[in-house]
Amino acid sequence: MSDTQFFGRKAREWIVAAGNLVMKGREESYRFTMKEKTNPVTEIDIRCEQFLKAKILSQFPDHNILAEESAPIENTSEVTWIIDPIDGTTNFLHNFPYFCISIAIQTKAGVIAGVIYDPLRQELFYSDAETEGTILNDKPVHVTTTKKVQDSLLVTGFPYKHDEIFYQNFKRFQRMYERSHGVRRSGAAALDLAYVASGRSDGYWEFTLKPWDCAAGAYLVMKAGGHVTTVEGQNYSPYIPSLLASNGYIHAEMIEILNLNNNT
Repeated sequence: MSDTQFFGRKAREWIVAAGNLVMKGREESYRFTMKEKTNPVTEIDIRCEQFLKAKILSQFPDHNILAEESAPIENTSEVTWIIDPIDGTTNFLHNFPYFCISIAIQTKAGVIAGVIYDPLRQELFYSDAETEGTILNDKPVHVTTTKKVQDSLLVTGFPYKHDEIFYQNFKRFQRMYERSHGVRRSGAAALDLAYVASGRSDGYWEFTLKPWDCAAGAYLVMKAGGHVTTVEGQNYSPYIPSLLASNGYIHAEMIEILNLNNNT
């Protein structure tokens, strides 16, 4: 077994265990605080992140960790684990059933594995550099073959901060909504991307993402046959906040619509 396969296997094992912690915590009376006016973090986020970090460092003490709720751990390895302990914390806090855990594993060559787990539905999305395509619960999944935006179901997200980007995306939302079967705002970027990868939606865009929001999901979309760029159509990186993911067929049309009169 290669290092990549071993890392991926451990990520899948640990993310499911973390999902069990999240589901158990969901039944508790837990505290939460607000990082920003509309951006909560719960005790369960912290507990899940600490669990995953402890597992990683116990097995790979020289690896780096970039996680949402704590300072980065910078060690000597070229391998970095990118963790979102609960993507969709607002949903989780309000018992809205759409949230997940996300892990990406990155080297200097880029992301080499992505794992997303929805503990409510017990759905495990994953792939690694030596896996053909993207897998959902041991079965291969693929992006859709929808050819036109007018026949598509799309997803977007809005930033916590109600700034110019926030209001500009409402205009983009309206343009896409008028041209498609509909646009959803589900509130968990990683799971939104997993749904593009598994053919449950045709495309997704957002402007203010962090690496833990999108690194795993974008990787799964690409491995499932989709395409990922910035919203403007430039090369994608998980460290660039602008992201557009699609089945590939509607990508150019989405870029055109999203950037049409974007200052008006």
